[in-house]
Amino acid sequence: MDLSSQAHRRPSERRSSIVFRWADGLVRLVLLAAVLVTLRPSADAPSDAHGKTAYGLLVAAGTLLGYFLLTKQEVRQLVKRAAARQPLLMGLLPAALLAPALALMPLEPTVDFAEVAFYLTLFVLPPSAVLLDQQERRRVDASLGVTVVALPTLALLVQSDQSAELFALSGWDWALRAVMLLMPAALLLAMRVRQPRDQHFLRICGLLSAWLIVEFKAFPAVPLVGNGQRGYFDFAVLLLLAYTVAVGSQEQVAISFVPTPRGLSAWAANLGFAVALILPLGLATQPLAFQVDTWSAWDVLGRWLELFLFTALPREMFLRGVLLAHLVDNLRLSRLTAVVATSALTALLLAAQTPQAWWGAAVGVVVGAFGGRAFLSTRNLTVPALLHAALHWVVWLLFGN
Repeated sequence: MDLSSQAHRRPSERRSSIVFRWADGLVRLVLLAAVLVTLRPSADAPSDAHGKTAYGLLVAAGTLLGYFLLTKQEVRQLVKRAAARQPLLMGLLPAALLAPALALMPLEPTVDFAEVAFYLTLFVLPPSAVLLDQQERRRVDASLGVTVVALPTLALLVQSDQSAELFALSGWDWALRAVMLLMPAALLLAMRVRQPRDQHFLRICGLLSAWLIVEFKAFPAVPLVGNGQRGYFDFAVLLLLAYTVAVGSQEQVAISFVPTPRGLSAWAANLGFAVALILPLGLATQPLAFQVDTWSAWDVLGRWLELFLFTALPREMFLRGVLLAHLVDNLRLSRLTAVVATSALTALLLAAQTPQAWWGAAVGVVVGAFGGRAFLSTRNLTVPALLHAALHWVVWLLFGN
């Protein structure tokens, strides 16, 4: 908006804009405060002062940095300009996330340098692939893209203490990994008939890799001092995903907490439809059974934030904010086709992570369909992420799981 148009804005419009900005800022502050309070050290935490200091700095700095990387356009543009000037330095920057891990890890008599190198590679490759993204795809990009996507799916082969779990994976787990490995090939086939300026193959592969690191838990379980539920790498990989998004300056994944009428109506309507489908289906087929539990206020708030930050936000960031937007905007697929494709991927993901695979697939279809509908109607990633989190949260409150 230019200066002349700003000068001619009505006083009521200016007041409305100020109110929205204040509301947006208030919601941001409440969300950040709730995150920091919920992740406070527990009463039975070790009394080690160094550990408590490291935990506090990690949670506060990591949460704030990831938050502003995702929600502030100015921060994303700053990171993008720095990456254009110093691509090698900015590509290696995420590797610095491993430094606090060394301080938090228990001392071991021997260090597996091959395993450390693997984790270092996982941290460096996603943003590097985004930085190498070219307008005209080169032949070497195909190999790099497949490698970037394949590494997180093979994490169990590298983690020596979890290698036995490789043979315990279900058919749905293997199917999910196969689909992830085939996705770069599908993107290449879809892009062959598109204009070079619409091709963002490496960018999609980099973001997919960062997302798979979250979903496949590709890093070791390094517990945070004072909090036994979340490990160090749970925070680190979310920060990596936020950084990779910032490097790519993906406008489709911008997050806004401004409570607009369109956003509120899209969230409420699609959540209502989703609940109306999921609850009767679950009760009729018996995956769901009412369970009365006494939850404290902190339990309720903590569960909501956990679902939003570690489940809904990463999934919606990629499935809707990146993949769905790419299918519609760059590959020019119809909205229906794009929503069906991303809903099928969501169904496969939840089927692989649910004891009753068919129930997970059904929930995935509902989440994907109504989450995609909400995103396309608002282009605000907060709406499907809140819908996704709210649906799981309601089921947890009523049925305990």
